[in-house]
Amino acid sequence: MLIIQREQGVSEQRAIGHITAMAREHVERFLNLEHSIPALCRELRLNPGQTGHEHRYTEGMRHWMRDCYDWESATARYRADSRLPASGPGHLEELASPR
Repeated sequence: MLIIQREQGVSEQRAIGHITAMAREHVERFLNLEHSIPALCRELRLNPGQTGHEHRYTEGMRHWMRDCYDWESATARYRADSRLPASGPGHLEELASPR
């Protein structure tokens, strides 16, 4: 969020909105591609063993995305009350600031 905020010169809220829109776009793209896979498998005349590999990969991607969401929801990293003060050592502001 800090990088987008600085690169685009926008407020924190606009940077968050941008990130949210990017995440939605990626999820929608995944869902559209996932939906098109059965037809592609038929077109390629894949056998059940080959389509099984595709199914396991797609399920793995779904679980990975869900696990990321669950972790982000549960971790203290993204909670407002767990932020370090800007004066603290190693604060992210120092990393995002131009030198």
